[in-house]
Amino acid sequence: QKNNPYYVQRFYFFSLYDKGIQMDKESWYSVTPEEISEYIASIIPNSYNSTILDAFCGCGGNSISFSKKFKRVFANDLYEEKIGMTKNNAKVYNCPDNIIYFINDFLTLNLEGENIDYVFLSPPWGGPEYKNEEIYSLKKWIIPDIEKIIEKSLKISKNIMLYLPRNTDLEELANIIYKYDKNDIESLSNTILLDVKYLNPASKVKAILVSYGPKYNTVKVK
Repeated sequence: QKNNPYYVQRFYFFSLYDKGIQMDKESWYSVTPEEISEYIASIIPNSYNSTILDAFCGCGGNSISFSKKFKRVFANDLYEEKIGMTKNNAKVYNCPDNIIYFINDFLTLNLEGENIDYVFLSPPWGGPEYKNEEIYSLKKWIIPDIEKIIEKSLKISKNIMLYLPRNTDLEELANIIYKYDKNDIESLSNTILLDVKYLNPASKVKAILVSYGPKYNTVKVK
């Protein structure tokens, strides 16, 4: 851990870090810190009676918090080792037995027959270099293609949440959502309603949470 600049934050990421938490190199700079993941889970309407898909679950920071609030959690990741870490970390946190795991490319994930109320998106931001951008372009940095991610998500649920860098270009995001949910938006007099929360643990804004869909108390973003 000597060369890991994030190691000093290990208990910020997972308060039970020393109880057997597993993280790979990417997780150290991409996991949602526990304080933030718990906050996100706590503000979602009617969670105890709902299901949520954590589309890019990584080592499980968000899925762990969701499992304690939701009826059911679908945790998906492209990589088997990340799902293995999520399973391990969920055990460390003594999570309820309500997480269903998928190892799949999100864009080809088949959830037919499953009723999913919310889709939570924390796709790879492109590494720590994103901080150097004055305005963060989702189209430039996010892998896979952000347009395809939004299109797929809206087919699964009309309620989506995105955990994104604090300098995200919100106008770009609104335009993408408009493109794939045009009919519903036009019936609302052409106004896109996004709920944007700035997440600032320790008085430092790390990220934003953007929520879109009929289940949210929404605010207007022009």
